[in-house]
Amino acid sequence: MSSTGLRTELGLKNATALRRRIKEYRVGKGNSSIKLWYGANDLPLSAFPGRAKAVQGGVKFGDTMIHGGFVAKVKNRRAVYVRTGKGRWDFREASLPVGDRIMIFLEDEVFVDIDAILWKHFQTELRARTVLGIHSSKMGVRW
Repeated sequence: MSSTGLRTELGLKNATALRRRIKEYRVGKGNSSIKLWYGANDLPLSAFPGRAKAVQGGVKFGDTMIHGGFVAKVKNRRAVYVRTGKGRWDFREASLPVGDRIMIFLEDEVFVDIDAILWKHFQTELRARTVLGIHSSKMGVRW
């Protein structure tokens, strides 16, 4: 729910950049608790739809102006880059800050409904365990 919502909220091409930033960890014994980690670093411009246009003073990408940026093709990949030093290869791909937008979306949209979502999953799992008899000692599994 959070990855699809964030994809539309941020206006990304696909969810690949987000999937790399959402990590799931098992906490405690068994599979009873999960911890989610969201990476809120800047996203590269290549994750967003659109085409960069070189203008005087930099590059225009949609509504965003990247001052001092340039469009280049590196390793058969066309992207917007900015210089980080004086050397020939001292550059990196330009990025946009998205951390604040991610946190606002998660707090307003996802974490508000977390109790209802967890309760629904708990009821479904409990019903499945009861119907399948997983709680019985014949199966060799203890709950």
